[in-house]
Amino acid sequence: MTADELAQQIAQFLVDSRAIIFAGAGVGARVGLPTWPQWLRHLAGVCRKYDDPLSADLIERRVTEGDFLGAAVIYKSSKHIPTGAKLTEMAEPFRSIPGDLALL
Repeated sequence: MTADELAQQIAQFLVDSRAIIFAGAGVGARVGLPTWPQWLRHLAGVCRKYDDPLSADLIERRVTEGDFLGAAVIYKSSKHIPTGAKLTEMAEPFRSIPGDLALL
């Protein structure tokens, strides 16, 4: 089996099973998925939307400092965002899979 044939089989498996392989943020970013800073800034925007500017400011500060886990903890602990909305917004940037992703 050639490398191209193997790549095609892996791509077809991912399409058929909707499985995801984690390969690092750099790979995801190349196909249009958000990086950690982009995703966390999206979550800061959600905090602002739900009238929680303090959490939004802290998330952005943590992102600037490179403390991505700390930024995520601040988002998860926000009392202003209903739980369902919080989870939905966390997934939102990943809902539309870029067309090129299925070709990997």
